[in-house]
Amino acid sequence: MVAHDEMKTRAVAYLRNACADDLKLVDQRAQIEQFCAARGWQFIAEYADSGCSGTDGKRPQFQRMIARAVDIDHSFDVVVVTTNSRFFRGMRGLNRYVQVLECAEVRLVSISEGVAGAQDRTTMRRLMGKFGEYLSRQDSLYIRAALAMLPRGGYSTGSRRPYSTATAVLPYGRTRQRLVADLLEAKNVKLVFQLFLSGDGATGPLGTKEIAKRLKLPMRRRL
Repeated sequence: MVAHDEMKTRAVAYLRNACADDLKLVDQRAQIEQFCAARGWQFIAEYADSGCSGTDGKRPQFQRMIARAVDIDHSFDVVVVTTNSRFFRGMRGLNRYVQVLECAEVRLVSISEGVAGAQDRTTMRRLMGKFGEYLSRQDSLYIRAALAMLPRGGYSTGSRRPYSTATAVLPYGRTRQRLVADLLEAKNVKLVFQLFLSGDGATGPLGTKEIAKRLKLPMRRRL
């Protein structure tokens, strides 16, 4: 069998971005193409997942690439990424899929973290896997904090709007949806409280079923 270094190394790129931003994928591709060209590697294909988390291996193009790597025709020799975290965030998942590639005689090469020796590569993967886990947790905390702040300013988090409100699009750095009162639905809400607390003047306080009948609302729309 001819050693990898003695033949034209066939390389594929794996590109990933957590948010749907094609410009970042273009930048990753350009870095990988330049990296391969500098080493005389044959750049033959790319696999790109946009809007996918690196903590989950259930990414369409990622799984397609892994399936091709282990295929009997051995169509490529190297998977190139800009950083290991693009391939996988988390040491366990990173090591698992690296072992799958190595069993198929395919190497994972990171532009920013690539090192020479096999032992060094293993150590570096462990360190970067742990660092990827840390960054993933920090990103999660940041996103949760940002989402918690939005309702305080009256902005929608993107979930289903509360009954009696409508959305108005306002410029706020990025365009965000802000909740404003829906006058018709707000009137219904006031009536619901009135009927529940004191009735309609001819009856005593009403229950939820009777209130829904009065407003002609299906029960699933109850507050």
